[in-house]
Amino acid sequence: MKKFYFVGVFLLSLVLFSCSRDADEYSDNSGSVTISQIPTTVNNKKLILKRNGTTYLSVTHFSDGATVNNQTVDYAKNPPKYTYTTLSSRSAKYHLEVMRKTYIPLYETYTYNKFVFDYTLYFSYGSNSSGTFVGTETNSQGVATKKDGTFTIE
Repeated sequence: MKKFYFVGVFLLSLVLFSCSRDADEYSDNSGSVTISQIPTTVNNKKLILKRNGTTYLSVTHFSDGATVNNQTVDYAKNPPKYTYTTLSSRSAKYHLEVMRKTYIPLYETYTYNKFVFDYTLYFSYGSNSSGTFVGTETNSQGVATKKDGTFTIE
């Protein structure tokens, strides 16, 4: 009798798992199934990262670089560099290097400090433009700080 029970549970499990949808599919109210594709590039798009509801980093991307909206950058001397690579159907790796420009009044000169942002973007199911991120920000002294929050791509 126990053999039949285990065989029955096994067959039921097999049927249930074989009928499940792919993780990238979702159903809207009409009953149709849609597969959402995450972006393969962020070229000509803006990535906005938020922590606790406040914009943490805002970057507009171009084929030859990026503009960082909330950082002081000398674009002619040290343009920001980025990479965006899809990891799976629901995640992507984002890497940004920014050379921050700071004026020092005492010496009447500027200093440049490199900051590196390494994040994994996890897209929400059914969305190709928003989700959560997790990763590190490394400052000019090489100290990495863990960061997480939400993102949108416009």
